Amino acid sequence: MDSHWPILHEFKFRTYSALFWSWTTNFLFLQVFFFLWVINPWNHVYVVHDYVLRLLSFHVWLVIFTLAFVSATYIALFANHFSVVPKVEVSHYETLKKCFHGKHVMYVLCHSLLAIVIFTFVSLLVPSQYSSPLTDCSAQASTGEICFNEHWLLLLLFSGFVGTVNFIANEKEQKYCLSFPLVQQTRLLYLKCNFSTIVKNATISCTRLLRNFVMFYYFLGFVPRDLIAGFLGLKTCDYHVISVMNIFAILPILWTLLLCGTLLLVFHDVSWNLFNLCNTKRYNFLLESVFPEDATKILTANLNGKQPPLVQHLAFQHLSHVTCHSANVRKQIFSLERGGVGNRSSKWNVIADECLLCIKNLTNALTDHNLKHSSLFDNDQKGISRLSSKSSTSSQSSTDEKSPFLSVSTLRRRPLQSDASNSPNMSYFDVSSLDATTTNSGNVNSPYRSGPNLVIPTPKLWTRQLYKGSFSNSPVTQNADGYNEKVDQHQLNKQMSGLFARIEKLAKKFSIVSYLIKKMPDRSAANLFSGRCVCKWALQSISIVVEASFTEDNFGVVQRRLHEIIAVLLDLHTALEKYNKLPVASSSQAVLSLLREIRGLRNECKNAIYRITNTFGSHLDAVPINPEHKRKLRGFVEHKE
Repeated sequence: MDSHWPILHEFKFRTYSALFWSWTTNFLFLQVFFFLWVINPWNHVYVVHDYVLRLLSFHVWLVIFTLAFVSATYIALFANHFSVVPKVEVSHYETLKKCFHGKHVMYVLCHSLLAIVIFTFVSLLVPSQYSSPLTDCSAQASTGEICFNEHWLLLLLFSGFVGTVNFIANEKEQKYCLSFPLVQQTRLLYLKCNFSTIVKNATISCTRLLRNFVMFYYFLGFVPRDLIAGFLGLKTCDYHVISVMNIFAILPILWTLLLCGTLLLVFHDVSWNLFNLCNTKRYNFLLESVFPEDATKILTANLNGKQPPLVQHLAFQHLSHVTCHSANVRKQIFSLERGGVGNRSSKWNVIADECLLCIKNLTNALTDHNLKHSSLFDNDQKGISRLSSKSSTSSQSSTDEKSPFLSVSTLRRRPLQSDASNSPNMSYFDVSSLDATTTNSGNVNSPYRSGPNLVIPTPKLWTRQLYKGSFSNSPVTQNADGYNEKVDQHQLNKQMSGLFARIEKLAKKFSIVSYLIKKMPDRSAANLFSGRCVCKWALQSISIVVEASFTEDNFGVVQRRLHEIIAVLLDLHTALEKYNKLPVASSSQAVLSLLREIRGLRNECKNAIYRITNTFGSHLDAVPINPEHKRKLRGFVEHKE
């Protein structure tokens, strides 16, 4: 995106806007959290009085202000680690490779450290047993002896656990991929409509994480406690923080951890939703400009696949919007340009080429996927038929073994004898394995019989004579050294590829290797719809332009490619219908969410075809398309599809 400095500048501006709105929202939510932090069922009756006094403290407002700013740094992490096109790993090996990638590990550590910093500032809001790593060794009375504070450790460990698990889960489910909404919403309206849902989902997720963390800490919590206490040179307390013998002492701890975990998840979800909302906002591209510095802002120059994914998505999003709502833009698309080849509309040609290319890429991918799975199904059916007919063929095979001439393996190739060098057109086969009746039945004095060898005449090639004499000394062979080196290199590459194939085949015999490198068909199918947004916008844009050309295209620049557009749309509809018949099952939410897109994509394809058929009607009979497409198009014209 560095070469698109206007888009880069806009992206930075939107990121800063999301940062500001995230800070504002988190600052307001911290007021509610501070109220729940102070007023809880286990405090004394004067808790309201204490809340008012602490709310008037400068220390509390300073911590809230800093905490809101620290929580807004999630936006900076999202700006460096987001995707536009979702991609699901097709094998377990790719999943493990991604998990242990250096960049992925770095972002896991960043989210974990950010969660720990947020929980540290939360513990500083009100002086409590979670504020300091030092505490009194006895829980009943003050003895003056300082020990390690396990409550402080419990809060920090839970914060790191929530930050790490939440990032890994969202990364696995492709939550850090920008989702372009159908309707552009304002920030305040979006927060007003979705804030309660965000809080509810965060509470449910935090409850699940808290359950797993408490079970883990109950059995293995002494390990980090003893290590950190030994590193600091402190003694551990003589009582246990989490004990099944004292349930009522655990309830305040669980309440505190639940509040802090919910706060952290709300910060994360609100920041991501604001980042997604700001960066998927429609960007106004220019359709034409006379200034050379605006070359990167031209719409037709940002539609191709060579552009960054975010730029291409924003370009198609703007194209879909302006073709639907702007008659002036459609008039510019239909206009002819002087100086062009044949006075053709270059804008329409570029838009049509890019839209049709996106649709064709998806159609080809779906067609290849359908052919692959149909061939696998046919192979399975053939395997079942072979197993059923195995018993019938076994009886025939026993009788066939008695006749040696029915098997080609009875003729074994023999090396050429020294006396046969003068007859390069003869091939020798060993006939000693034939029985006596077979050999005596033929003519013993046959000219093609030489002892135990059977001489079979073959065509005499002119290259044999050339190898024997003058051609070997020809200057052509002296100039063919480069060609021979290329042939040798080709043979070496072929042998190496064969060696790697044999090694791979041998490795697949191990069950663990086969499990890791085996490609899962559901994930391969889900990756087909990774560019669904661009394809939807392409379908919508080109169908709306064709629909409007019936009354607005005075020069006929659109209708000259009407047959090509109809054929591409019908091919995509056919591929989607065939894919919809294939059974696909998956347990991954990311895969299921991508596979659900086929319904919306199929509906958008049918809507695009119906826009054209409802507009042109019976005039489509004059469009030159093949009979198969004409039959399918007739079904759309008669509303039978």
